[in-house]
Amino acid sequence: MDVKALWARKNFLAYILFLTIFMNGFESGGYQACLLEIGREFDLSATSMGMLASVQLFAILLAPLFFGALADWAGKRKVMTAFLIIRAAACVLLLTAAATQRFVLGIFIVGLSISILQAVAIAGLEDAYPISGRKKLGVITSMYALGAVISPLLCGTLLESGFSWRLLFVMVGS
Repeated sequence: MDVKALWARKNFLAYILFLTIFMNGFESGGYQACLLEIGREFDLSATSMGMLASVQLFAILLAPLFFGALADWAGKRKVMTAFLIIRAAACVLLLTAAATQRFVLGIFIVGLSISILQAVAIAGLEDAYPISGRKKLGVITSMYALGAVISPLLCGTLLESGFSWRLLFVMVGS
């Protein structure tokens, strides 16, 4: 096996964790970019749209309080897998939301998954790469910002091209 292939194989987990954090930022930035369209579809006031945004942020705040020790108890891999599945299911809920209440539930669940996936991915990176983990930590934290910057640009372009805000949750859920 050549050096590049060995390096790529050794760092495969890091790539998966980087992608997970990138998608967290992608969802958060895209959600903010799509909020006006979501508000139009559900006929929401500006105040209600602000409340919608705060629902996700509230879930992000609450998740570590309720699920913080879960990864240590059940294992990081199981928790990451479970919350990726939960996020995908919540995205399906958002895709099929015809009423505001269903949307609120879906975005709350997505917020929970963002928070847990973020914490577990960072902890998993440090565990899996004890020597190079500190270097990779800078990269993984920048992945959230990268996703949060790229997503509004992409979502804005897609919305201007006539696509629905629901496409964001197709991308995030897949």
